[in-house]
Amino acid sequence: MKYYRLSYNALNEKVTGTQFQCITGYFGDMQNDDLPFEGKIDFDFDLPIPKLEAKAKLTAFLKVMFIDGPFLVLENDFITFLKKFNFDEIQTWAIEIKQKDQTYYNYSLFYVPKTYQSEVINFKDSDFFSCDFFNHNNNIKKEEIKDYENYLKIREKVDNDNRILKYNTLVLNLSNFDKDFFRLINCPFSGYFVSERLKEAIEREGFQSMRFEDIESIDNQIMVNY
Repeated sequence: MKYYRLSYNALNEKVTGTQFQCITGYFGDMQNDDLPFEGKIDFDFDLPIPKLEAKAKLTAFLKVMFIDGPFLVLENDFITFLKKFNFDEIQTWAIEIKQKDQTYYNYSLFYVPKTYQSEVINFKDSDFFSCDFFNHNNNIKKEEIKDYENYLKIREKVDNDNRILKYNTLVLNLSNFDKDFFRLINCPFSGYFVSERLKEAIEREGFQSMRFEDIESIDNQIMVNY
């Protein structure tokens, strides 16, 4: 089953109203380093109140510039639709959306606690190297990486040496993967990903403002085993 990276379609202004739907608002704890990037969030935190630009249209996926990484802002009806598909536990927090003198209550902050970089990325068969931070053609050293834990250790060592860890080839193994919606973080290739089955269902139901990028078309150094 083919997979795609999910992102906001900033160029489709006929749907979104404006390239940047939300730039300002009340940030809450969205910039707080105490919020985790993975794992269940079992404590209360200060929720954001995004303020939409005047020309912005309400879409299933709202792009809020100060909310990124592990969190999405999704319409509640779209979240209900997603629950019909195969993916792990989600967490949602009801938030207010402001626009001019209007307040909308049909959106939530959306988060998937579990991440799959250790299962999806084949570190052993990928081709990693380290090099100078500012000149990637200098002092190149091949790095043998066995798995995700090993990747984190080597990346930390490389960072401490003021170098950078890169790849010539990154191998993803999705041949036995059955999730329709999943997340990768803290690795060379991160984001939210959807199956072809879910992509086609989203398009069929008319949920808009989303862009679906074929994984291998994003970077020709990525190889996906389906």
